[in-house]
Amino acid sequence: ARVLVVGVTYKPDVGDIRESAAIEVLAKLARKGPQVSYHDPFVDRVDEHGLNLTSVALDAPAVTNADCVALLTPHGQTDLGLLVEHASLIFDARNAIQRRGSSTVIVL
Repeated sequence: ARVLVVGVTYKPDVGDIRESAAIEVLAKLARKGPQVSYHDPFVDRVDEHGLNLTSVALDAPAVTNADCVALLTPHGQTDLGLLVEHASLIFDARNAIQRRGSSTVIVL
């Protein structure tokens, strides 16, 4: 499985990953076996919790190639329409996507 995590900072529109639950989720996913990648315009690299990853571009191919997009920290510049249009499955941990009744969006 391929999982694309969108947003890894501890809150939207900041570049701080200290105490970020999203980093822990990313690390746990990586340990469970899926191929993980992430996009965050505020964090170029993640080198902690056993991870050594570089942020990928958030574009149609990256979203389409993921089996699941996990929206963990929605930044103001995150193109949610791109996710809705191209993702086969979205896990929206912050209820950022206001689309309801879709089997492709899982909201907490």
